[in-house]
Amino acid sequence: LQMTDLHNTYEDAQLRLDQELRDSLEQLTRAQARKVEFLQSVKRQVLSQMLFVQWLEGYLAHARLALPPADFIVALRRHEWLLSAIFAGLEGDESPYNAAMDGAVVGPVPAWIDEELVLRGD
Repeated sequence: LQMTDLHNTYEDAQLRLDQELRDSLEQLTRAQARKVEFLQSVKRQVLSQMLFVQWLEGYLAHARLALPPADFIVALRRHEWLLSAIFAGLEGDESPYNAAMDGAVVGPVPAWIDEELVLRGD
């Protein structure tokens, strides 16, 4: 009778442990999926900004070749005004790279990125 009780207790403990491990794995999987989705959205945002800047550079190169010098100078001035308007939100630093590293271009990181995982037990 004692061996049966011991075996039942062992099986119950094993089932509870298996359930806790499954719950923990599910919690880790959800947290990882959310973080990956956030990083992919940041990647898309940065890629979009990079493509826009490349387009602006391509337009300026084309304007340099296609426009007469006087018209190119006017276009260059407008290009500089556009860039200053686009990157006007950068705090003190004119470099988009430094602003991205400080989070000004990408934006704030959500609070749930640093959330702690909770393991409950009896």
